[in-house]
Amino acid sequence: MESLENKIVWVTGAGRGIGKAIAEAFGKEKAAVALSSRTTEELQSLSESINATGGKASPFPCDVSSEKEVKNTYHKIQKTLGSLDILINNAGVAKFKPLLETTTEDWDWMMDINLKGAFLCVKMVLPSMIEKRSGHIFNIVSVAGIQPLPFSAAYGASKYGLMGLTAITREEVRKHNIKVTAIIPGAVDTPIWKGIEGDFDHSKMVPPEDIARAVITASKQTPNTVFEDIIIRPIAGTL
Repeated sequence: MESLENKIVWVTGAGRGIGKAIAEAFGKEKAAVALSSRTTEELQSLSESINATGGKASPFPCDVSSEKEVKNTYHKIQKTLGSLDILINNAGVAKFKPLLETTTEDWDWMMDINLKGAFLCVKMVLPSMIEKRSGHIFNIVSVAGIQPLPFSAAYGASKYGLMGLTAITREEVRKHNIKVTAIIPGAVDTPIWKGIEGDFDHSKMVPPEDIARAVITASKQTPNTVFEDIIIRPIAGTL
């Protein structure tokens, strides 16, 4: 298995939840981690925490729905840390309601961050990865991207789109020795549930650390052994 020490990793949506767990995991592997989200305070706190335990992390605030911000952030990462090895497209938002109650604003919000944001980041990092003939892109999808769930028209459409983007990107860059992996979690115990009505048993959800572990494991694999898509379900029979 490959070492991740000194690898340059960009994690979007790193301020909390899955992104935070992934960033911390790469920090433990001694990778150089670029942390992005729209919440500067959370990034600064996470960066200090990772660095205090021997890791290497730097905050790069970014709204991934803005092409200008994505471009500027990527160039800052290159200038500060070097050529990117791994991209983790994790930034995502969700709002669940019946299709007839879903507003155009809801739709655009989820599409802009969940799908357009990933597209912009992938498009930004690919030229340098193609040039050096190496790199790994992870898109954090959802089971909502492979099976229809009620009350999630906009969210599900964005995640189905992300699955399509993942598969098509993989076919285009396979010849350049670049890996593209979709991580497909079931219900994960993150702060996103605070905005959703319902009585959920968080003890039966997937811990964010399980997602991080899968990403680290896949990152260490050689091109011939890496899993292309990884599905991580909650405890069988729950949620």
